[in-house]
Amino acid sequence: MTRLARLLARTLAAFAVTITLTSTADASVVHGNTIGPGQEKFVSNGDYCVRSDDFGSSTWLYNDGGHDFKVTRSTANGPRVTAYPNIFRGWQWGIGTKGPWPIKVSADGAPRADLTVTNTWKGTYNSSLDMWFSTYPNRTTQANGAEVMIWLSHPGAVAAGRRVRIDGTDWYLNSWMTRGHGKSWRLIIFVHATQISSVKGLWLSPFLRAAESRRWIKPSWYWTGIDAGFEIWRGGQGLGVRYFNVNS
Repeated sequence: MTRLARLLARTLAAFAVTITLTSTADASVVHGNTIGPGQEKFVSNGDYCVRSDDFGSSTWLYNDGGHDFKVTRSTANGPRVTAYPNIFRGWQWGIGTKGPWPIKVSADGAPRADLTVTNTWKGTYNSSLDMWFSTYPNRTTQANGAEVMIWLSHPGAVAAGRRVRIDGTDWYLNSWMTRGHGKSWRLIIFVHATQISSVKGLWLSPFLRAAESRRWIKPSWYWTGIDAGFEIWRGGQGLGVRYFNVNS
């Protein structure tokens, strides 16, 4: 075999390995309407991703290609959250959508979110927006800075805290340090004073500035992504995100 032939053979072999690894990495991506446990589906030309994020129970989702999903089956039945089916923009554990993510907190602009959910008012869950922050532009692991949750509803789940006013609306605010996957981070929860199923044009900056003013988030950190979905303790079937949109 000539030197050129050997070089060509090595190049083709390397290319074949690359193709194999890419195929393996994409094995959880589905292209139909049913999203099973641990699977994800990109929608809106990759701007959003619907994910069955399970960590103790399993959920099956239905999505027809829009900014939405419905939980068709859930095995959650316990004293703690074991699933967070969601649709997101940004990054989750190496899964990323199109866009500028991660975004430096000091340069997040004036983001707004629309979220409409279908509540069943059965079982134990919350419907929420979930924003993640790391001290560096993290795309692959557990966020190490902060997590900001905005709860719209919380049937069966305890919601308490200090009453605060954010952009003209009353919320309950609670926060503590939590830990998982070898990392610790600040969990910050804003709970709407009355349980609702929809927000439109919700300004996100006032929530982030409220966290910054308490030194829970720093402007030098990175906003890695935003999710919309349900933390499920028990039940879950019939829950759905009817529409989610965020600009950043």
